[in-house]
Amino acid sequence: MNFLLQIFWERLFTFSPTIFKDRILEKFQRAHFLINIFYFYIFLFAVQTFSSFTDPLRNWSILIKSEELFSPIWSVQWMEYLDWETTVRSMYILFFIVSLLGLFFWKKSRLVRFLVFLGLFFYISFLASFGKINHYFHLLLITSFIIIFLPQRNKVDTTLEYKISFLKIFWGTQFFILLTYFSSGFFKIAGIISQEMRGELSALSSTAMAQNFGKAAFGSSKEFFFGEYLVNHPHWFFALAMILGYLVEFLSVFIAFLPKLHRLWGFFLILLHTIILMTIGADFTSQIVVVGIFILFSPFDLRENYFSLPKKDLA
Repeated sequence: MNFLLQIFWERLFTFSPTIFKDRILEKFQRAHFLINIFYFYIFLFAVQTFSSFTDPLRNWSILIKSEELFSPIWSVQWMEYLDWETTVRSMYILFFIVSLLGLFFWKKSRLVRFLVFLGLFFYISFLASFGKINHYFHLLLITSFIIIFLPQRNKVDTTLEYKISFLKIFWGTQFFILLTYFSSGFFKIAGIISQEMRGELSALSSTAMAQNFGKAAFGSSKEFFFGEYLVNHPHWFFALAMILGYLVEFLSVFIAFLPKLHRLWGFFLILLHTIILMTIGADFTSQIVVVGIFILFSPFDLRENYFSLPKKDLA
């Protein structure tokens, strides 16, 4: 494993030889600040769970009255054997507590980062135990897991080795995020090829976007901003837009090695999620936040200043 990791980092230096060399302090400061923002978002995510105005699928007052609909996935199977209301309320409270700890102590304790991941893991597992597992929050969850492995802050954390280790984990998180988009784009493009070979309608059809809307709207009374318009106005332009979206996803993993394109690709991915929300209603707000933090505001693209950070070591 160490041999494979060594080869990986050597290849990374070949593609982008200055990514962990030039302006290390500035990159470290920005990455450090962005991790603070990430844990602040998790804290807001935990606070939102108590709101009565949140999505019905996350509304605590609805879920606490829906024990008969609870079909637990493996990670929350234990909830069946405990008092329902007490367990649900305790889970929400514990998630809030660990998110608060993460907000203030993530840099000092790997255990705290692990507890934040664990609280988020059980909460998302709970939401996924009511008949449908969606992937709206999976990227947030897996990102919270990867950054558990950020190097420990200690008495020698001002050293160059510490900063480079910190940046490597940050870049590894970026790589995984972009890898998920690559896999999504790969299977979509493979699906187009398979459908065309079988003589079926694919995303190359002028009605492709309307078909996607129809599938999303089936069995739902919700209306989406461009939904009805797409059904009534099929056009090749919409098929082209879908293909471009697939290509943006497919090329994402290669962008990890090109820091000067991080910002641009973050914008493309956020725009892609926004268009999806307006057409088929899939609300990937959580994904947008993660992409914004790690890709749009990437610390490895230093052509312009994002923040007015002091020119001093944060250690």
